[in-house]
Amino acid sequence: MLQFLWEGIDLHKATAAWIKTRSSGIPLAEFVRSVRTHTAAILKDERQAGKPINFGLIYGGGANIVVDVAKKDYNITMTLEQAEEARQGFFELYPGLLSWHTAAWESVRKGRIETPFGLVRSLAGMTENQGALQRKAINTPIQGTASYIALLGLVCCCNEITRRGLDPVVHI
Repeated sequence: MLQFLWEGIDLHKATAAWIKTRSSGIPLAEFVRSVRTHTAAILKDERQAGKPINFGLIYGGGANIVVDVAKKDYNITMTLEQAEEARQGFFELYPGLLSWHTAAWESVRKGRIETPFGLVRSLAGMTENQGALQRKAINTPIQGTASYIALLGLVCCCNEITRRGLDPVVHI
């Protein structure tokens, strides 16, 4: 996934392309080498179908979550069997996420999750079911890190405004 991001590959197209391609027998390594060709062939509705797969699975959901997200958020009807196929393809394409999910699930057992910036969220005493706690453990580092990066950007902007002697108040 990081390789695709660094190369400017659209992740929704990449996921949709792999799900579409994997049944044709093309090895994953060959797909990755020619990902631009495969993603170029993905239509708008196919890209749209990649979104619930990416968003449903990256945060720790299973096939049932993918089905729900597809219908609720994208008005796409997907069977549980299709979602399970998509789930298998997703973790083939992005294998590092499965080990990351496993580590997050271990955090649930420990009762706490920590972001890369050191923010600790206690999971002890939460009454949600195991699946909800696992999704929180996966989501916390993503959202927490994004929040810190946004704040860092604001600090940099404030510093630059001050350095230039500009008025930091926005007038509307």
